Amino acid sequence: MKKIVFILFIFLACRLVAQDVISQPAEKIAAIEQKAAERKANVVNSSVASANFNVDYYRCEWNINPARYFISGSVTTYFTITQKTNQVTLDLAKKLTVDSIKMRNTKLLFSQTNKDGLAITLPKKYKKNERDSFSVFYHGAPVESGAFTQTKHKNTPVIWTLSEPYGAKDWWPCRNGLDDKCDSIDIYITHPARYKASSNGILVSEAPANNDKNEVVSYYKHRYPIASYLVAIAVTNYSIMYDTVQLGNKKLPVTSYIYPESLSDFESRTHYMLQAIPLFDSMYGQYGFIKERYGQTQFSWGGGMEHQTNSFVTSTSEDLMAHELAHQWFGDKITCGSWQDIWLNEGFATYSADFLYMRTFSPTYYPGYISGDLNYIVSKPDGSVFVDDTSSFNRIFDSRLTYNKGAFLLRMLEWTLGSNTFFKGLQKYYTDPKIAYGFARTADFQRNMEAVSGLDLNYFFDQWFYGQGYPTFTVYWSQNANNYVNLVIKQTTSHPSVNFFKLPLELVFKNGSQEKRIVIDINQKVQQAAYNIGFQATELLIDPDKQVISKDNTAVKLGPNADTAP
Repeated sequence: MKKIVFILFIFLACRLVAQDVISQPAEKIAAIEQKAAERKANVVNSSVASANFNVDYYRCEWNINPARYFISGSVTTYFTITQKTNQVTLDLAKKLTVDSIKMRNTKLLFSQTNKDGLAITLPKKYKKNERDSFSVFYHGAPVESGAFTQTKHKNTPVIWTLSEPYGAKDWWPCRNGLDDKCDSIDIYITHPARYKASSNGILVSEAPANNDKNEVVSYYKHRYPIASYLVAIAVTNYSIMYDTVQLGNKKLPVTSYIYPESLSDFESRTHYMLQAIPLFDSMYGQYGFIKERYGQTQFSWGGGMEHQTNSFVTSTSEDLMAHELAHQWFGDKITCGSWQDIWLNEGFATYSADFLYMRTFSPTYYPGYISGDLNYIVSKPDGSVFVDDTSSFNRIFDSRLTYNKGAFLLRMLEWTLGSNTFFKGLQKYYTDPKIAYGFARTADFQRNMEAVSGLDLNYFFDQWFYGQGYPTFTVYWSQNANNYVNLVIKQTTSHPSVNFFKLPLELVFKNGSQEKRIVIDINQKVQQAAYNIGFQATELLIDPDKQVISKDNTAVKLGPNADTAP
C-alpha cells in the first residue's frame, strides 16, 4: 500500500510546487490510507488456519452485484496434507454463512468457530503428501472491515476488495497468513452484464451466465503463486485501457480498468507508470508475471493497493502509480514473511518511487522527495523499522517508520555499499530461489546483500532496522596555512537503543570557487582526522546530499591553530 504521512508544512509546500508532474502529494495519499487502516483497528487480525496442509490451487466462483453489499458462491481448495490428519481449518469470518462443504458428491462435516475459523472434517485420515480438494459454498454480507467495500462513483455502485493485512477471511475462505501461497488461481465472477469485473491475472472470457438475470461470467486465470491478501476483485461500469510495454524481447500487456469519468485523466497520465516498468525491470530483474500482464484498477479508497498483476489506485499520481507498480517486484513476487518485516514490501516500494524513479525521471523534484522523507523520519526521536506490534494496524502501516525510514534504510545501504554493489545485491535477492514467489524475512535480504558485498552487515541492520532513532553530528574544524584541516567529529544519538551509529559521512569543504568532498568512515563516537584539501575553505557542509538519517548537524569553525574541540 501507499505510504501514510501527515504533512509538515514545509514539505507540503515543496510537493505542491511539483503539481504539474505529480497530481497528488504522496503524503496526502498516505494520510488517507492511514485513516482507512485505522478503521480496521478493531478487526480480528489473526489466522487460525491449521498448519497441517498447504494450498495448491483455488477455484473461486463468486456472485457480485455492486448495487448490493453481498457475496455468494463457492471456493474450491486443492490441498496437500503436510501432517497425518482427518481435519483441516481454513480462515473465514463467522458472519458469513457456510451452506455446505462438498468433496465431489460427499458432504463434509464442518463447524464455524468464534475466532473466524472453518473447521472441516475430512472423510478419512490423510497421510502426509496426500492431495485432495473440497468446495466451500457460502453467502452473506461480509464483515465491514474495509476488506470488502461497496460505494459509488458518479452515482454508479462499485464493489471492490482490499484484504491487506488480515482481511481476506472477511469475504472468502482461505489460508489468511503469511505462510503459504497457492500455486495458481481461477476466478469466475458472475455479475450484471452492464458492468465489468476486474481481478488478478488474465481475462480469459466474458460469457453470458446460465440464468435469466442478464448476467455475465468474467473468468480470470492466474498461473503464478499468490498470497491470499493479494487476491482482489472489483465490479462497476469500468472503461478499459489497453497498452503494451517492451521488456527485452517480450511485450507486456498493460490493461487498466478506469471509472468512465476519469478515463481522459488516465489516458493522459498513465505513461508515467508505463515508463517505470522498464526501469524497475532493468534495475531489479524481470517483471515477475511476464507471461500474463500488468494493469491498474481504479477504486475509491485512498492511495493504492498492490494486488498481484493488478494494482488498485485512486488517481494518476505519478508517485502513487510508481509505488504500486514497484510492489509487483517487492511485495508480490517476494512477499514479507511476517508483518514485522512489512518494510520489505513498503520500504522497497517507497524507495523505488521516491528515490529511484524520481532521480531517473524527475530530477528537479528529487531533492524535495529526499528532504521530505528525511524530515518526517526525524520528526520524532524514536521508532524502529522492525514492527514490534503486529496487532496494531497503525504500527504495521506507520508511514514514518515502515515507509519512509524503510526507504531511507535502502538509500543508506546504497550509499554504504555503492550503487553497483547495491543493485547487484537487490537483483540477487529478487531472484533468490529460496524466496522467489514465496516469502522473505529481513535476514534473507541481509544474507543476499552480504553475499554480493562480502561484508558483515549485522551492525547496519542492528542500527537501522532493529535500532531506534538517529545520530546528530557536531564537526569542529580548523585549517592551517598549508591547507590542512583538522577535524573532531562528535556524535550524539536520539534514542538509547543505539549508542553509536557506524556509517560513512560525507563532508564538503567550500569557498567561493572551489569544493572538496571527503567521506569519513565514522567508527567511534568522537573521531579525529586531518586532510590537505588543497585550498583555504570558508565553509563546511555535513552530509549535504542527505545520504544518512541525521538531524541538527552543526559545523563549528575554530581558530587556525586549533587541533582539538571543546
